Amino acid sequence: MGVHEDTGQLFWDGKEIVTKQIVRLRGYEVFLATLAAIGTFGVFALESGKLVGWW
Repeated sequence: MGVHEDTGQLFWDGKEIVTKQIVRLRGYEVFLATLAAIGTFGVFALESGKLVGWW
């Protein structure tokens, strides 16, 4: 294991270690993730309302 002195990149056995990988979502995946986030927030809002006695 080693570190390149100029760039700070990590190496193992002479090969660079990938420390980040960009994930790109397709259009329908973004749509489904948005629906899941909205649904999760809705459940949070309902349960928070029950907790404080609003309904």
